[in-house]
Amino acid sequence: MDQDSLPNTRINTLFKWITHSYLRRAAISVIVILLCLIISFFYLLSYNYMENVYEDETRSVITSLEKSFLKNTVENLIREIDSMRANSLAHYKNVLNWRYEVIQSKSYSCEGAHKGLIADFGLTVAKDGAPEMTVFMWAHNGDILFDSDSYFNYDIETTLNSIKPRMAHYRIIQKDNIYCLIGFSEEFINREIIRAVAEKIKSLQFDRGSYIWVNEVLNYDGGDGYAIRRIHPNLPETEGMLLSTKMADIAGNLPYLEELEGVKANGEVYFSYFFKELESDKVSEKFTYAKLYKDFNWIIAMGIHNNELNYHINLSREKSRTVAFKRTLLLLIFMIVVVLGSVILIISIERWRKRQLEAELEYDTLTNVKSRRFGIQYLTNAFVKYKSNNKKEGIAIMVFDIDNFKEINDKYGHAQGDCILKKAASVLTNTIRSTDEVFRWGGDEFVGVFYGLSEDLAPSLANKIINAISCLEFELEGNTVRTSLSIGISHFKDSDIDISQAIQRADKAMYHSKASGGNTMTYYSDL
Repeated sequence: MDQDSLPNTRINTLFKWITHSYLRRAAISVIVILLCLIISFFYLLSYNYMENVYEDETRSVITSLEKSFLKNTVENLIREIDSMRANSLAHYKNVLNWRYEVIQSKSYSCEGAHKGLIADFGLTVAKDGAPEMTVFMWAHNGDILFDSDSYFNYDIETTLNSIKPRMAHYRIIQKDNIYCLIGFSEEFINREIIRAVAEKIKSLQFDRGSYIWVNEVLNYDGGDGYAIRRIHPNLPETEGMLLSTKMADIAGNLPYLEELEGVKANGEVYFSYFFKELESDKVSEKFTYAKLYKDFNWIIAMGIHNNELNYHINLSREKSRTVAFKRTLLLLIFMIVVVLGSVILIISIERWRKRQLEAELEYDTLTNVKSRRFGIQYLTNAFVKYKSNNKKEGIAIMVFDIDNFKEINDKYGHAQGDCILKKAASVLTNTIRSTDEVFRWGGDEFVGVFYGLSEDLAPSLANKIINAISCLEFELEGNTVRTSLSIGISHFKDSDIDISQAIQRADKAMYHSKASGGNTMTYYSDL
């Protein structure tokens, strides 16, 4: 055996790993820390950019929501106006028909017929002093008996042709020689609707100073007096004031001109200008939506002051900075955990790999007995104990070699040879004492170390092992194959410098056993 080849490649690999593991661990830790610092640097570097993007996105989203809110509110009001008009028309039609049926069912004296009719009409006047119902009464001879709205012009037929187009609903009643047109004019119904809409708009309440106002267009060409301010909850004292497209705000914008041109072109428009805030003398930019209600020539508008937008953005900025601070703190904590976790993981992996490699090197993978590397260390420790023991307790070294193993390998194959090796190793470990140790030295050779085994007792144990191995039988390709051992025995001597001398003596004794035919043991001292 070549004793100079003891430090094999796998041992060198382990030594290199152990030598460089600390450097590797430090390098990986530095890399992890650098990565964390780089991540933190780019996070902080991009925070302002992200905040600006977030603010722009917030502004865009809020503006979109405000547009939807303003438009939906105005359009809902317009739908409500249409519903109010339809309900009013139906209501006054029912009132007219009811009065018509009541009057048709009654009789009047000839002298006081027209007075009785007027009384039954229950004529009243509207809140603005105009009569509620239009009544035009005339006699068969052409005399005008009653004219509620002073419609008479030239003759009866001309007057009727003038009245009828103005009516939303009308009926004509004949009682004897008296004729009467009764009805509700579109002007009257519209006045009632406008009054109800004005009350409705002024009763509406919105958050943060928003409100709806109405301008009635008198001249779509613009200029001075192009419109009249009909409804304005913020400045009710200006209702009825004539407006001009030349009016400018404090920034020089022409909001009335922009509004008029927008609704003329598209029926609706979004625009911004500076105006006084609700219940305040403060003037700020106002984002507005306006839509034309053509039936009344109304421009119905609603706006929101942009300071509310800034309020939302500032609120979002404060929240984002709070979140960013928390995230930064969490990132730092995370980085610390990552670094510590990485170091712990690296150490754990290195220790695990070291244990795995040591365990792999400690045992022979085929026979599962201790490896040659372990055996060298074990023999070295045994030799140190022998040298330090004044009593020089006997420590026997045995070298085992399976007889004719090469022929078995060549004839039946390495797979069968491996089975024999494993079985022989199992018998060896089961035959020796619990205090003894056996290693696979290489090929079909094993080495055993036996504490307290004197020269007198060694032959007995060696023969026991030989007998146990010789009992092994293997059926190989229809043949019964038996095995045997050649054993060489030596002991440490005071003159030994290291373990190699004792092993060489045992090895020489083992070859003597082989030369003697095998299945026997030889003491080196007997040579």
